[in-house]
Amino acid sequence: MTKVPKPNKPHSDSEQPEAEPVYQQEQTLIAPVPRSDFSYLAPALIDPNPFYRYHRTELDEERCQSLVEYFTRLFKAGKMREFTVLARPNNEQSGRYQAVYGHLRLKAAQAARVPQLPAIVRPISDNEMLQLLLVNETFKRAEPSNVALAGQVRLLHKELHWSLETIARQYGFSKARAHMLHLLSKAPPEFLEEVNHHPEYTTVVARIVAVVAEEEQRVELLELIRQKVAPGLVRQKVEALRRKVTTKGTDIIGQ
Repeated sequence: MTKVPKPNKPHSDSEQPEAEPVYQQEQTLIAPVPRSDFSYLAPALIDPNPFYRYHRTELDEERCQSLVEYFTRLFKAGKMREFTVLARPNNEQSGRYQAVYGHLRLKAAQAARVPQLPAIVRPISDNEMLQLLLVNETFKRAEPSNVALAGQVRLLHKELHWSLETIARQYGFSKARAHMLHLLSKAPPEFLEEVNHHPEYTTVVARIVAVVAEEEQRVELLELIRQKVAPGLVRQKVEALRRKVTTKGTDIIGQ
């Protein structure tokens, strides 16, 4: 039976850890860990967070491979502290657990054939599960994409029934930005693909969702975006179409 090294003690002020550009420890929002919450779990017993739904890009596969190599070196060096995951018991399957966040770390540990992971195990509600995932996997990233943020805003609004004003206040958005991201989350996949590659069209696409309902008109606007017509000119076209129809309710995104 493989002996699992114990977690290392934190580095002192005079001992700085070796820099690793491919890895960044997630920030947590949880209280200090009582000894009773700490244990070791086999990676095969840990399932993903059930709210882990947003799409990753091809770049993450490259990052994951780098993490596998990094974690393999750490494991061989006995530095298990870097593997610690936050998990909750899986109430639907006895003896199994669900990771709250850190899915790339878990995937890397499985690929590196780590027999056991140090884990903080706590009973966490679905509400807390979703909030911790969004904060640590999206909102605290250095530069989360507008499409990723839009997906998380929609999750909070749909799953937790948060108002857009609450989301804006909780995560430091302006109300207008929260509304824009919510509209963006409703855009068809072909529009979101363009926004992912060309973020300068973000507000234009949100505006299209807000005021252009006719499918034929949306196809026409999508073609303009694909032709890389300047966002300002596309916006003018959108407003021209808006003036042809009777709008109802408040104009969420200003002109």
